Order: sequence, then structure tokens, then C-alpha cells
Amino acid sequence: MTMRARQREHFLARISPELRRRYAVRYGDDYHCPSPRSDELWAALSEVADRRALMCDMRSIAAYMRRKFDARAGKQIGMFEM
Repeated sequence: MTMRARQREHFLARISPELRRRYAVRYGDDYHCPSPRSDELWAALSEVADRRALMCDMRSIAAYMRRKFDARAGKQIGMFEM
């Protein structure tokens, strides 16, 4: 997760003092706020995506989009086309 200053202020204003303290200890003013369980979460997401034939990693998504748009080079796509 990423948190810009104003997003962080908005978020912190809505959580308990204890959670604010824990957030400050773990992330401080960092922009990038990775979960301590990120490996476990990524594995769970990947498993669900694989079962549903969905792409969830940026490298695959970017390659797909390049192929999609290269095939339509010079043509503007409509809002609901993909």
C-alpha cells in the first residue's frame, strides 16, 4: 500500500489511538507501507487469480496490454472496448 501525506492524515484520523501508535512505529512517514504478511497475501491472491484465469502481476498485465494496443496501432479505442 502507498500513503501520501494527506491520505495518511485522513486514514489516521479515523482509527483508534492504539492503531495510530502502531502505524507510526511500523511505517512513520514512509510512502510505501508493505504488509508484514505480504508474502502470504501474495500467495493467496495468486492462487485465487490462477483458479479464475486472471492476471495479477504487473509484468503479465503490461505484456498483455502492449500486445492488445500494438494490434490496434493507429486506432483509438472506445471507452468500453478492451
